[in-house]
Amino acid sequence: MCKHKVSHSVLLFLLGVSLPLSSCRPTQSSLTSQATKRQTQMPTTQLPTTQSGPTHTRTPDLTRPDTVRPTYAAEATQRSMLPTPTPISLGTPIPETAIEKPLSESGPWLLYRAAAYPYTWFVINADGTGRTEIKFPKALDDTEVFPCQNSDYLAIRQSSSDPIEDRITILHLPEMKIVETIDLISYPSLLKSDAFHAEYTGAKFALWYEDPVWSPDGRYLAFIGAMEGPSADVYVYDTRQDQVQRLTSNENHAVHLKWSPDSLWIAHSEAMRFEAGCIDLVTWAASADGNSVRKLYEPKCDHILTRLGSSSFLSTNRDMNGDRDLRYVDLQEGSVTTLFEGLFTTVAFDPFRAFVLIDPISDAPDTADYPRGIYILSPEDPEVNFLETEFKNWRWNTDLERIVSEEVACDEGTIASLKQDGLHECTTYSKPPVDLLWSPNGEWGIPKKTKHQIYDENYTLIRTFMNSRAEKFLWSPDSTGLFLIASGQLVYFELPDGDLQMIDNRYPSDLSWFGVD
Repeated sequence: MCKHKVSHSVLLFLLGVSLPLSSCRPTQSSLTSQATKRQTQMPTTQLPTTQSGPTHTRTPDLTRPDTVRPTYAAEATQRSMLPTPTPISLGTPIPETAIEKPLSESGPWLLYRAAAYPYTWFVINADGTGRTEIKFPKALDDTEVFPCQNSDYLAIRQSSSDPIEDRITILHLPEMKIVETIDLISYPSLLKSDAFHAEYTGAKFALWYEDPVWSPDGRYLAFIGAMEGPSADVYVYDTRQDQVQRLTSNENHAVHLKWSPDSLWIAHSEAMRFEAGCIDLVTWAASADGNSVRKLYEPKCDHILTRLGSSSFLSTNRDMNGDRDLRYVDLQEGSVTTLFEGLFTTVAFDPFRAFVLIDPISDAPDTADYPRGIYILSPEDPEVNFLETEFKNWRWNTDLERIVSEEVACDEGTIASLKQDGLHECTTYSKPPVDLLWSPNGEWGIPKKTKHQIYDENYTLIRTFMNSRAEKFLWSPDSTGLFLIASGQLVYFELPDGDLQMIDNRYPSDLSWFGVD
């Protein structure tokens, strides 16, 4: 999923790898290797059971810089003194970095928006140089930019009150060449002089309800268009074939586009009507080559909870009362399995083993007859297994890659973790001294709250590089630098001991990498 929305809030869909959150993630070989995880060696204690958590290789996600969290050496927690270098002032003004060279012939590039009116978008190189403004085909207020993280393409969507202005323009970098222009509303009946008739308003709403989404491999752009019929349908633009193809045809409108990680399927929903808060939906899966469309299920207020693999996910019906009816969906097989019927409170997931903990709401209407408590579910074993009556604050631990709880008694230096059979064991683990967000290669970390210092993988403070708190930040794909937004300025910091470079002081926002090969 290459979409990284840069001007509207993202819809509340939690779909990781199998139906990605609108971001086209780089392949594992395209980034520097992750730091090897090392379990902390603690003094020998008498434990019921001691076992290190399973190891898994995960591709870093540049949009979530805390993806890689290396464990730290035990001696790091014993340090009583940390270096306190003199911070670099972020005072005003900071001399603006000169555009020393043009955009590089190949990425990665950083896209950002400056808060001038109308909004102005820029692309820069990974070292902060080469700032180039994006020139839009036409100056329209409703303009959004959707970069593909691992390819050289940008999608620009523009709209106005005139339906002939609704279009997507595809740009190729670094030359900023227009390779395709797609008119999103071109069906004759939608171009009547009365621009507010029912057919047009429904299609128009669907177009702007859903953002275009790049496929994980960067080949396709999936989008909603009303070009060959009065309904808003699913289309794809193929960058290799340079052609647009219609994938669905329905009397209702398509919304909620989500790619499978292999770029073969697009999950989407059919909107029978639009209303405040919720839409009546049917969920489908369309193949990117246009050869197959599969009906999956007919929920109301569908909400995807988590991905479980390359082509499967868990979803529920979500409304004002909470989550209801837990489903396991396999796109490749086109199958749907109901794991739990009734209202429940989601407690924790094990995304590697499809291991789910739920807390049923037994006193709610239309709920299965389960006593309130914690239950274990798995697609491989759909039987609902009771675990305990007391809520022990079970949660997913990214360091151990296990479901853990600090409220279950274990010896010092360990933490309770759940096994597949529902029993717990005490696993070696100690809390890190600082809550850090890690670089893609796991070598550097910055404090989660302040983002103004650099630590190494052993939690040693390397440098305080800024005297004010950063509001947003983004690591360089190769982990050699850091872009931050603070006090209305975009600055670049070269790791580990470079000087701050001011890139833009016009209240920039919406940082996004693309062209990460």
